[in-house]
Amino acid sequence: MNKFYIVFLLIAIAFSSCTDNTYYENKKVFKDSDWKRFDHVKFNIPVKTEDTLDFDLVFTYNARKFNKKVLPVNITFYTPSKEMRTMNYRFKLFDYEHKKRKGEIKGDTVKVKLHVRNGFSFSKPGILKMEIENRIPRTDNYGIISLELKVKKE
Repeated sequence: MNKFYIVFLLIAIAFSSCTDNTYYENKKVFKDSDWKRFDHVKFNIPVKTEDTLDFDLVFTYNARKFNKKVLPVNITFYTPSKEMRTMNYRFKLFDYEHKKRKGEIKGDTVKVKLHVRNGFSFSKPGILKMEIENRIPRTDNYGIISLELKVKKE
């Protein structure tokens, strides 16, 4: 009978280590596949002081309509303790070494994971506001299908 408990305990430990550490997910799908220049994407994420979070974006676009090799954005975090942290990013969508698009390609649709930040912790609980500004110079940016935020707990 003891062997049964040991095997059961080992299986339980194995399954508990496979848990998904997703903390928050939200997706913005753009009307007519057009992320307009001044249409800022906003997310509100509840946070606690014991949280340490990692942030990634999943950018989905149509390769025939959107042929840029970089995605310039500004990302601003407004913390519950009234701090503002902002940074300009130029995410590379093209791998010049291998001469191909980055990400998962299915037909004309490309989905690429973009790393934003690791190890973000908070001194006060509340709502973390995240704002993403499209910095592509054109007003209309056809072919941009969606922008998804994935937050994971460390």
